[in-house]
Amino acid sequence: MSLEVLDILRVIALLSFAGGTSFLGALISKYKKFGDQQILFLTSFGAGILISAAIFEMVIEAERIIGIALTLLSFIG
Repeated sequence: MSLEVLDILRVIALLSFAGGTSFLGALISKYKKFGDQQILFLTSFGAGILISAAIFEMVIEAERIIGIALTLLSFIG
């Protein structure tokens, strides 16, 4: 299996973006003090984003394997 150059560049770009935002978040937290409520909100928001991304990938694969009707039924149930 060979990877195309554009796929490799896409991975590099996404990893650079993720690393850059992590670094930016570390810088912001160094200079700004957050309260407990703000930390809880940001943590839960980030967790929701990650869970949504994982579910989105699973739903696409499930639709391909078992079809749209069973995927919708399983997702709703």
